Amino acid sequence: GINPTFVRIIKKFYEFSKGPKSNIAEEGLFWLCGENIESSVKREFGIQGTIDNSNALNYIKTLSIFFKAIGYSGFVILFDECETIMDYPQSGLQSTYNIIRDIYNKSSRNEFKGTLFVFAGIPSWFEDSQKGIKSNPALYDRIKDPISNSNIKVPQAVIHLGKFNKNDLMKLSRKIFNLYDKVYKNNKTTNKFSPYVVIVVDSYIKTGLIDIASLRDFIKELIGYLDHIRENP
Repeated sequence: GINPTFVRIIKKFYEFSKGPKSNIAEEGLFWLCGENIESSVKREFGIQGTIDNSNALNYIKTLSIFFKAIGYSGFVILFDECETIMDYPQSGLQSTYNIIRDIYNKSSRNEFKGTLFVFAGIPSWFEDSQKGIKSNPALYDRIKDPISNSNIKVPQAVIHLGKFNKNDLMKLSRKIFNLYDKVYKNNKTTNKFSPYVVIVVDSYIKTGLIDIASLRDFIKELIGYLDHIRENP
C-alpha cells in the first residue's frame, strides 16, 4: 500500500531470475538505483518514468520498510564529502539543501524506519554562510546546537570530530579487530598482531594527535597488516 511499483519490481526480479528472462532480472534493481534502463525492459517490469528528486525519498522510505520486513534491524545511508555540494550553482545548491532538510524532517517524524542518515563533510561545509549549510537558514536552524554556549550536554544533530590521541587509536584498533574477526570467522589473525599494534599507533603519534587524513592512512595500514598475516599465517 506504500509503493506498488517497488513491490512489482521485487516480484518480477524473483520471477525473471528463475526463468528464461534471467538476463533482464537485475535491470529492475538497476532502475531502483536510479539508473536508466531500456524502454522494452521497463515494459517487462510494468514500470514508467525514473527515480528522481520528486520520488527518491519515497523509495528510501519503502526500502526502510522492506529491510525491516526481511529481518534486518535497519540500514545506514552515508553521504560522504558533502562539501562538494558547495561547487553547485546557486539554484542547485539550495534545492539540494532543501532535500537534506526534507530528509531531516521526515527522519524527525520517524518516517524512515530503522534508517540512519550520515552526512559527512569538512568544517567549512557546516560553517560557510555563502555556500555551506548556513546559506540555507531553514536547514541550519534545524541542526544547529541551541545551547552551544553552555556546559550542558544534549544529543546533537552535528557531531564534530576532533583529532585522535593514542588512547583513541587503541580503542579504534580494538573495534577494527572485533569487526575483522566477525568477517573472517575462526581466524586468529588479530591475536597474532595485537601485541604489535602499539608500535603502529606510536608511529602515527608524532605530535600527540593525528588529523583525519592521517587517520585514514592508519586504518588502511592496520587492515593491511591484518590481511598480510591472514594470508601468510
